[in-house]
Amino acid sequence: MEPETWANPTSHFRARHRLLSLYGDRDALVGKLLNFKTWALDRWYVPWFSPVYFVVTHFSQRNRNLFLLENHLNYRPYKFRRNDETSKY
Repeated sequence: MEPETWANPTSHFRARHRLLSLYGDRDALVGKLLNFKTWALDRWYVPWFSPVYFVVTHFSQRNRNLFLLENHLNYRPYKFRRNDETSKY
């Protein structure tokens, strides 16, 4: 039974979406995905200029570049960052 009020939004989210959650070994799943992408793009009929190649590679490379850029610019750990007028960072 879900309570009518909740202390924070995450408890409400978890209670409502427990059946939609998938649990697994993230590293293993990412490894399987990368192996599949490598196998799919290694076919002779998938040239590097095809839309399939672009879709499979573009977003992961973009996210990786943004991750590297963010960690380079924001050298402080995430929990110590500030976003207010009095902060020097």
